[in-house]
Order: sequence, then structure tokens, then C-alpha cells
Amino acid sequence: MRWTTLFLLTAAAASQSAAQNLTSRTSTQNYTSVYGAGGDTFTPSDSFTSTALIASDTKTMSFHDFQSGFVLGDPNRPWSAEVSLDLSHTYSITG
Repeated sequence: MRWTTLFLLTAAAASQSAAQNLTSRTSTQNYTSVYGAGGDTFTPSDSFTSTALIASDTKTMSFHDFQSGFVLGDPNRPWSAEVSLDLSHTYSITG
């Protein structure tokens, strides 16, 4: 009788399964840019953090800018800068 009981307990333990539960999530996306010339400096930045407990999500960020001028106000020393950022973050939880 002891052997039969041991066998049944082992079989029951082997058939158990575990599940995963999503209890928290943090996604952060950010950018910082520095551009310019002479005394003109531009420093755009942006950031987001998402903690939504959903099965899938997509977040995007974009920044586009064009600046121009003259180094120290001298018309013989022109400058220009163009910045273009396109960021995307996607996740999906399966299983």
C-alpha cells in the first residue's frame, strides 16, 4: 500500500502546471538632441513612461526641426542644422 500511495503523489505532482501573471510593467522611451552653432544652441528632448497592464502596445515619438543662422552674427559664416527623429516601441505578451 505504501508504494501505491507514493506513486499517486508523484503522478499528481508531475501533472501540475504553473501560470504567469503580469503584475507590473514599465516602458520608457526618451530622446535628447543638441544642435546649433555660434551662440545658438537648441536642446529639444521628450520622454514617456507607460505602466499600463495590457497585452500589447505601440508608442511612437517624433521630432523634426530645421534651424539656421550666422556664427556670431557674421553673415559670411552661415550655418544650418536639420534634426529628424522617429522612434517606435512595440511589445506583445503571448503565451
